Amino acid sequence: EPVLSAGGSFAWSVPAMPGVLFPLTEKGDRSTTGFSKNVFKAVAESLGCQDLSEAIGKEKDWRQKYDGHLENVVEDLAVMSLIDTAKMSQAMLAGLEKARAMEFEVKEGETVPLATAMASPERKFDAVTVKGTGAAKTEVTVPYHGE
Repeated sequence: EPVLSAGGSFAWSVPAMPGVLFPLTEKGDRSTTGFSKNVFKAVAESLGCQDLSEAIGKEKDWRQKYDGHLENVVEDLAVMSLIDTAKMSQAMLAGLEKARAMEFEVKEGETVPLATAMASPERKFDAVTVKGTGAAKTEVTVPYHGE
């Protein structure tokens, strides 16, 4: 039910729903930027690409420039797959381990590691369909070398 706010706009009261949460940062917020950077840094570090890891960590405009860093990580993984498949696999696992740092809110204010929630027989995960009103995108383009 919509509620009129003090500023004169309407807000809808939606009950909190348990779900997947990004990890807390040192500031106490849940940043998708920090999370993404940590995942890609872990891959770069595991590959031995310290310069790339540092560049990812220092990037101030991540939301606009992450694709260049992602391209560099993927290229380095591809090269490593030709040189040392075990090291490439280990780098992918390092990134996956960082990605698994997410949490799951089982109820309002109570979180557990995502791995714990996934292993718990008491919690059932459901799939839902969210129907939009706009035109569906039928193509995804990933730039390669600026093209």
